[in-house]
Amino acid sequence: DRWHGKRSRGDGLKHWLQAFVRVAVTAVIIVGPIFTFFYDDGKSAFETRILLVKHLENTINPRILDVGTGNGVLTTMIAIEVLDKQGTVTTIDSDTAASKSAEATFTRKRLNNAKALNLDVLDLHTIDEDYTHSVIAMCLHELDPKRRVAILEAMSHKTQNGKILVLDFTPSTSGFTNLSKFRNTVMESLSGHYTNFKSWVASGGLEALIDEMEESRKAGTLNIPPLKITRTEYEDRKTHAVYTVEVGSLERPAVEVEEEKQDTTKKGWFW
Repeated sequence: DRWHGKRSRGDGLKHWLQAFVRVAVTAVIIVGPIFTFFYDDGKSAFETRILLVKHLENTINPRILDVGTGNGVLTTMIAIEVLDKQGTVTTIDSDTAASKSAEATFTRKRLNNAKALNLDVLDLHTIDEDYTHSVIAMCLHELDPKRRVAILEAMSHKTQNGKILVLDFTPSTSGFTNLSKFRNTVMESLSGHYTNFKSWVASGGLEALIDEMEESRKAGTLNIPPLKITRTEYEDRKTHAVYTVEVGSLERPAVEVEEEKQDTTKKGWFW
């Protein structure tokens, strides 16, 4: 039968089995890296948010503001973390659907210490509450430079004598030198805000932005409390960081007044 181009039933089954195996192997080779690429990005995003929440471990009676509700995952993580510390968390978003979804999640999980407000961050001045901590995760790099400053200004006014925690990309996050940087560059180029992402990286990220804001404050062109920044790098990839911005008071700090007095005294003596 073989010489006449015919196959037995067993040969036909074997042929289809081999074809199936070849297709399956090809699919794994092609789809596997793509799946890993996107799965790892999601895993990275979740792990970095855990890193941010860890900064709230040793707080006592914290009042936390989460700017940008999104899917509500970060707010929920924070609410659970500070529940036994008598802490509260308020999340704000200009997207009504996001706020409603977050409220439903808090109700379902019985998180009485969390609430969601349908509010734009630039309207924070319309509410009476002040906070010990404000957090914002993976948002600032998406925005144009002027809105970044406006958001941080609004947050600083509501977090005087507290801390702003920022999770975002480091300036070294872009490029093609490793998989993480390549993935970040590709994902951001597809996101619709690639120009803002590039400006974030090129300008030096949050550290450079806070330095510029501090210079403007001292020059009297920006009405914000004093800001001091440190960062904790995400050691696995060093493409993300949790930045801690210590916020002073809108009242001029005593150390600055004293320094000004010393400068005046020196100038008067010299002349």
